[in-house]
Amino acid sequence: MHNSKRLYQNFLILEFTALAVLIGSLFWLGQLTESGQALNLVHRLLPTLSSGLVLTGFLGAMYVRWVDAAESPNRPRRLPFILFWLLGMTLFLIWLVAASQWLLHGIPESPSEPTTSSAQGMD
Repeated sequence: MHNSKRLYQNFLILEFTALAVLIGSLFWLGQLTESGQALNLVHRLLPTLSSGLVLTGFLGAMYVRWVDAAESPNRPRRLPFILFWLLGMTLFLIWLVAASQWLLHGIPESPSEPTTSSAQGMD
């Protein structure tokens, strides 16, 4: 129990430290874009990695709590274990797809204001 409590605390430290880095890096990216600087891959790497660490800390802390709750010998372990890993892998795959899209393609520019010729075609 003592070992799992320490592990749980480490996962919480990881999660909230990464969350602070994520929020700080998003403010930093906002300042970069306001100054007109284009974002490159290196600029996007910090929030991407920190969001992955937030997810890792969250799932790790959730897994440690699940292990502590499943210590009872009367509880079935296989089904919750399979469901946890399906949930975890699903979340990581969604994160991986979103992170790769953002790293490789960036956020699309907002469309410019309609010109008079396109506005006239709408009537």
